[in-house]
Amino acid sequence: MKWLVSINTTGNSVGGLIGYQYRGYVNNCYTAGSVSGQGSVGGLVGAEFGSINNSYSLATVTGTNAAGGLVGGISGYLLYGVRTSYSAGRVIGDTNVGGLIGYSNSGLVLNSFWDTQTSHQGSSAGGTGKSHANMRIKSTFTNATWDFLGETANGTNDYWRMCVDGVSYPLLTWEFSKYGDFFCPDGTDFKDFAILGAAWRTSTGDAGWNAICDISATTDGQIDLLDLTVLAANWLQ
Repeated sequence: MKWLVSINTTGNSVGGLIGYQYRGYVNNCYTAGSVSGQGSVGGLVGAEFGSINNSYSLATVTGTNAAGGLVGGISGYLLYGVRTSYSAGRVIGDTNVGGLIGYSNSGLVLNSFWDTQTSHQGSSAGGTGKSHANMRIKSTFTNATWDFLGETANGTNDYWRMCVDGVSYPLLTWEFSKYGDFFCPDGTDFKDFAILGAAWRTSTGDAGWNAICDISATTDGQIDLLDLTVLAANWLQ
């Protein structure tokens, strides 16, 4: 899920996507924009008592207490926590301020990062701070078991994509595929047309089915003219 936000409140537990997360899951999501509140303010989730995986936030975060680029405040519970996620937005606050996590009560944070330069924060209640340059190098993340398109050592789900170092932060693979850009290098061309063609006229469960090609607005479980229309609309972009 993509979420472009502009949230300004005097309340607590304020997040770009979720204010208070209790034993739920946030997977493959991102936010951008700005989030402002009082206590437990995060770019993605304000107060987190659940699980966040393969997600990121570029949102600017402003809070009084427990302000974090991704999560304002995190509490631990069994196997919940933050994994393979990052933040890169500016974080502003008074107490318990962190580049990735503002405040942690035994919260689990694994293989997750924040940009120390763009956040203007050198510390966090979880995660690892990286320079702006290192946040744009693929190996920073693959060395931490992030599952990228084009490699299989960390899995084959291909959650993340980065075609060239030094251009951008890691992006979620679905951000590209919804425009018909299925394959590196960036851009929609004959390579992508061939991938769509290989899955042509298949449905969920069929041999040859490829979920990334289901890019029509309704994601209807079929690869047909609706998907081809999306690819054609973005041709050579």
